[in-house]
Amino acid sequence: MNYLLIALLFTANLFAVEFNKIDDKKSLELLLNNIHPSGTEKGVVVASPSKSQPNYFYHWVRDAALVMSTIFDVMVVEQDPIKKNQLKSLMYDFVARVQSNQQASGFFNLGEPKYHVDGRPFTGPWGRPQHDGPALRAVTLIKFANYLIDEGQEQWVRENLYTPELPALSPIKMDLEYTAIYFNSHGFDYWEEVMGLHFSTAMAQRRALLSGAKLARRLGDNGAADFYEIKAQKVSKLIETFWNPNKGHIESTLNQTRGVYKSQLDVSVILGVHHGDNGDGFFGVEDSRVMATAVKIEESFKQIYSINKSQDHLGTAIGRYPEDTYDGYRTDRLGNPWFLATFAMGEYYLRLEKRLRNSSSVNIQDVCHRLQLSGCDSKDKLLSKLRNKALGFFKRADYHADDNGHMDEQMSRFNGFMMGARDLTWSYAAHISAALQL
Repeated sequence: MNYLLIALLFTANLFAVEFNKIDDKKSLELLLNNIHPSGTEKGVVVASPSKSQPNYFYHWVRDAALVMSTIFDVMVVEQDPIKKNQLKSLMYDFVARVQSNQQASGFFNLGEPKYHVDGRPFTGPWGRPQHDGPALRAVTLIKFANYLIDEGQEQWVRENLYTPELPALSPIKMDLEYTAIYFNSHGFDYWEEVMGLHFSTAMAQRRALLSGAKLARRLGDNGAADFYEIKAQKVSKLIETFWNPNKGHIESTLNQTRGVYKSQLDVSVILGVHHGDNGDGFFGVEDSRVMATAVKIEESFKQIYSINKSQDHLGTAIGRYPEDTYDGYRTDRLGNPWFLATFAMGEYYLRLEKRLRNSSSVNIQDVCHRLQLSGCDSKDKLLSKLRNKALGFFKRADYHADDNGHMDEQMSRFNGFMMGARDLTWSYAAHISAALQL
C-alpha cells in the first residue's frame, strides 16, 4: 500500500469518539496496509499479513467483500475530494480484481472461498463451496454501481459491472445469477467449519437479490429484476425458519451435514443482521427475535470467558460461538473472544439506538425487557443506555489492543492478550463499520 496515500487520506478523524488506543485513523491506516501489500496483485485484500502460524496471506472472497464495503462507506462520507478519489481508485482496483478472480474460477466455481495473492484460485483442501462470498461481493459492487450511476457514469457501469446478457459475464450479474441458483444449496458458514444452510449467508443473499433487482430495473433489465425478486421472496421464507421459538434465539445453521455440531448460538447471526440489512426491517436490529438472540449471545460469553468476570468496567468480550475450539493456531483448544465479534455487538446497539431514535413509536418497556435493561423509563434514557452499552464493547476492544492500536484476530479468554492472525483486516473493518454508526 502506498504510504503517501495513507498520509493524504487520513489527516483527520472521521468519527465522533476516540478511545485510549484505537481510533478510526489508525484502523483505516492498518486496514489499508492489507490492501495490495508488497508481493500481491492490485485489488488484492489479504486477510492478514501473517504468512505462518496461521497463514492468512490470501484474498478471501468474503473478507475482501466486507472490507471493500467498508472502504466504500468511508469514501461516501469523506468530504475532501482528493481523499475521496483515492478511495474510489481502490474500488476500481477491486472491480478489476473481481473480474480476474471470476474469470479464473468460472461461473460454477464462484463458491471458491479464497485466492492466492497472484490471483490463482486456491485449490488445496478447504471448506467449499461458500455461497456467502458471491452475495456479499454483489452487495458491495451494487453499492458502487449505484454511486457511479448517480455520478453520471452509467456507461462505465454497463461495460464493467452489469450487463444483461446471459450467460452472465459481468461481475455483478455473475454473482447475482449464482446467488439466485444456489441460495438453497448447502455450503460452509462464515467460519468455514459447518456445512448446511446458514442464516448469515441467507441474509446476504436476500440483500444481494433485492438490491440487484433494483439495479437491474434501473438499467432496463426488467426480466432479471423480476427473477431476482422472486428468488428473494423464497430466501425470505427460508430465513424465517431459522427462528427457534423453543430455544428463544435465531439458529445459525439448519440442516447441518458436516462440521462442528454446536448449540447454533453464534455471533454470525448478528453479522448476518448487519450484512443483510436491506433497509426494510426484515430481521432488522429492532426485530424482537434479533434482540433475544443478541442477549443470549452476550450472556453465553459472559459465563465462559475469564476476562469477562474480572473486568466489570468493560463491555463483554464476544467470541464466535460458545463451543469454539479454535484458538487462532489450533482447532483442538479453547476458543477465544474475537475483536470483530466484539465490534459487531457494539455496532448492533448503535444501529438499534439510531433506528429507535428515528422511530415515532417505541415501546420503551418492551425493548428494555427484551434487552434486560433497567431504569430506562423514557425514550431518552433508553437511547442513552443503548449507546453506553455499545461503547462498552468498544472499550473492551480498546483495552486489549496494543498501545499503537494494532488488533489481531483474537484476545485470550484467560488474560486478554492478543492471539491468532496479526493485524486481521476484518478486525479493522469491523471497528470502522461500527464507528461509522457513532
